Amino acid sequence: MTNQTFGSPIDGVDYIERHCAYGVILNDENQVALAYCNGEYFLPGGGIEGEESPQECIKRECIEELALEVQTNDFINTAELYIQSVKTGKFYHNIGQFYFTSIIKQLDQSSEEDHILVWMDVEDAISKLQLESQSWAVSETLKIKKGIA
Repeated sequence: MTNQTFGSPIDGVDYIERHCAYGVILNDENQVALAYCNGEYFLPGGGIEGEESPQECIKRECIEELALEVQTNDFINTAELYIQSVKTGKFYHNIGQFYFTSIIKQLDQSSEEDHILVWMDVEDAISKLQLESQSWAVSETLKIKKGIA
């Protein structure tokens, strides 16, 4: 598998390098679990903190965002994304690792109340995910499941 890059660095701009990890959780109805926040859809996951591994990041983020206890499974791929934050105006070079992830159990409540768990048909998710790198990762997941990656 080859890493994919989305966006390109702008000359003269200093980017903050941010290592991230995301879980791709599929159910038996070919739906993917998404975090719905402020009118936008994202895969569960985010920035790796301190010395945690990508797998630990996904587990933490799934609990915080969606109140899901999860297990990370096989690695899917890595994607790089050059982006400017709408909220802060800062420029980021996100290096995201994506993993197949499965649910162990639903917990009582997430700590991030503005995040809502949404199950969406995979094809719809690909078109509605906010970040192009995450849409690509879901597409890669489908290819792997179909044995064509």
